[in-house]
Amino acid sequence: PSSVDFRFALGAVLNQDPSIGHVNSILAATFDPSGHIVTGSADDTIIVWNQHNGSMLKRMGEVFHVMDASCGHTYEVSALAQLPSGDIVSGSWDHTAIIWNSNGRPSHRMGKVYKEWASSNLPDVLGQSDRFGHLGCISSIALLSNDRIVTGGWDNVAIVWDLATHSIVRRLGSTHNMNPDLGHTCEITGLATLPGGLLVTTSSDHTAIVWDVECGKIIHRLTGHRGPIHS
Repeated sequence: PSSVDFRFALGAVLNQDPSIGHVNSILAATFDPSGHIVTGSADDTIIVWNQHNGSMLKRMGEVFHVMDASCGHTYEVSALAQLPSGDIVSGSWDHTAIIWNSNGRPSHRMGKVYKEWASSNLPDVLGQSDRFGHLGCISSIALLSNDRIVTGGWDNVAIVWDLATHSIVRRLGSTHNMNPDLGHTCEITGLATLPGGLLVTTSSDHTAIVWDVECGKIIHRLTGHRGPIHS
């Protein structure tokens, strides 16, 4: 049998010491412009790791810091991507996406943190969905172009964001939708971009949808799976 070259671990197994690494499950990973490894965790933080020796270079956000959104995410970090600028963008169970600057501080937040509207009347929130962004956990992030990203959420919707204004360009699907003609009827679990301005979304509704991003229309629905699609 072929051998495996195990170089180093990032953090420690079942670690509870924040000085060593994450203290909860790792849910996402990407790379920064220097090739360093970036991980997002259910401890609400992001860690940048040295690619050569596995040492922790910096932590972005505060561990289990649910009370102060100014520090970063207030719930699990569930998605990561590198932007053309080299900045990292993260998605979270707090229903928002954050762009982080090179100093490891939040520079822009897209969407409203769940706790800011949780006590509001839901029909009122749904009527202002373009102001709130996702009304469910963000599960995935993909880069559409140099100036746009898309996030997928547990509210059954994919949202296209403008990176210059940090505003919503388009919503693909309908929030908490139950009509297959409008999009997914369960949470979106994954995203992938295709040539020609197309986007693929996967969902727990057992289907994948190919969207024309520019016009927001469904091109194809792929229906072969008999269970939830995870990515």
